[in-house]
Amino acid sequence: MKFLKKIFRLAAISWGDTMQYRADISMWILAEAATPLVSMVLWYTVAKNSDQGFSPQETLNYYILTILVMTATDSWAGFYLAQEILNGTIVQRLIKPIAVFWDLIINNAVGKVFRFLIPLPLFIVSLWLFPTFFVSTLYQWRPWFLFMVSLFLALCLAFFIDVIFGLFAFWLEDAVNIRWFKDTLKMITSGILIPIAIMPTSVQHIVNLLPFRHIITTPTEIILGRISGTSLLYALGIQLAWVVSTGIIVVVMWKRGLKRYAPPGQ
Repeated sequence: MKFLKKIFRLAAISWGDTMQYRADISMWILAEAATPLVSMVLWYTVAKNSDQGFSPQETLNYYILTILVMTATDSWAGFYLAQEILNGTIVQRLIKPIAVFWDLIINNAVGKVFRFLIPLPLFIVSLWLFPTFFVSTLYQWRPWFLFMVSLFLALCLAFFIDVIFGLFAFWLEDAVNIRWFKDTLKMITSGILIPIAIMPTSVQHIVNLLPFRHIITTPTEIILGRISGTSLLYALGIQLAWVVSTGIIVVVMWKRGLKRYAPPGQ
C-alpha cells in the first residue's frame, strides 16, 4: 500500500512537471511527427505510381500506426539519466525511498499520457467515421490483443535501450551525444524513414539483426495483419528475447557503474 502511494505521488509530481512544460513538449511532439509524415507523403506518392510494395491504402495505414507506435515507445529516460550522472544530481535520486528506475518509468508513462491526449481520440474517431479507409484487421479484437502484447514488449525494449545509452555516462562524458547517434540509427533501421518490407532483401537481413525494427515495425505489422501464424510467434519471441537481454544489461551496467562512480568535484 505504501508503495502504491509513492507511485501515485511520483505520478502527480511528473504530471505537474509535464503541465509546466506542455508548450515545449507539444512542439517536440510536432517535431518528432514531422519525419514519419514526410516519409508517408513520399511513399504514398511512390505507391500510387507502382504496383509493387505497399498499396496507397496500406502506406497510409502503416504510417498512421507507426506514428502512434513511435509515440507510445518513445523514451527520454536515458537523456535525463546521463545528465544526472554527469552533473552529480543522480546522488539525490539514490537517497530517495524509491528505486531510481521507478521514478524514470513513472515520468515516462505520465509523459505519454499527455502525448496521446490529441492523437489517440483523433485516431478512434477516424476509425469510426472512415471505415473504408482502414484495413479490416483494425476492426477485429484478436489483432488488437496481439498488437498490445507486442507494443508492451516494444515499450520495454525501447526503455531499456535508452537507459543503456544513458548509463554510458558512468564511463563516458559524451554519453548524451552517443544517445543522439542511437536515435538516428533507430530512425533509419526501425521502419520510420523507409518501411522495412520494401527494403532490398539484403538490407532487411541486416536491419532484422538490430533491435529497433522490433520497437516500431513489429507491432505495426501485427496490427496490419502482415505477420501471422508461426511468424507471429517468432516475432513475439524475438521481442521477448531482446527485452530480457537488454534488461540484464541495464542491471549489470547500473551495479558496475555505481561501484566506480564518483560525483563531480569529489
